[in-house]
Amino acid sequence: MAKTVFGEELFFRLKNQRLSVVPKKALTDEIRRDFERSMQNFREGLMDSAVGPIRNYVARYVVDRRTSVVARGNALTPVASARVLKLVIYPLREPHGTPVKEVFADDDWLDVELAGHQPGKTSVVVAVYPDCYDAFRELKKRLYERGFATAGHPLPSDYPIYVSFDGSGTAAAVQ
Repeated sequence: MAKTVFGEELFFRLKNQRLSVVPKKALTDEIRRDFERSMQNFREGLMDSAVGPIRNYVARYVVDRRTSVVARGNALTPVASARVLKLVIYPLREPHGTPVKEVFADDDWLDVELAGHQPGKTSVVVAVYPDCYDAFRELKKRLYERGFATAGHPLPSDYPIYVSFDGSGTAAAVQ
C-alpha cells in the first residue's frame, strides 16, 4: 500500500552498499540564496550554477531567466522571472556513505540521522541503486519499526539524483 507523501521528507541514498544522507533541503536552501544573489545582476537566458558541498554533496542546477511585460492598471511593467529547469545532486566522490553492514550492526547511525524528525510527520525517501535492493528492504523494515513511512526511488547505476519540478509527489509505503 502507498500514499502520496506530505510534510517533511528526509532523503537517503543507497549505492555501492553504502548509506548516506542527501541534504536536499540544505542544498535547495543554498540554491535559493544563490538564486537571489544572481537576480541582482539579472540577464536573460540560461544560467548553470552549483552549490555545496554540504555533507559531501553538490547540487548543480540550470535556471531559465526571462523578462516579460504585464499590464498593471493602465501601464505595462517589465517583470523578471526565473525558474529552475534542472537540478542534479551528486556526491563529491565515490564511494560515498557508511557501509550498510555498519549501519545495520549498530542502530546508533540511523537513530542519530532520524533524531529531530517526527515519524508521523516525516517520510523517508531513498534513492536506491541496483546493488542495494536487499539493503533497501532491510532499511525500510528498520524505518517502519520506528514509525517512518518510506519511499524508494530506483535509479540506474550511472544516474545521479535528479530533482523534479513537475509537481508530482513522492509515494511512500505505509502499512
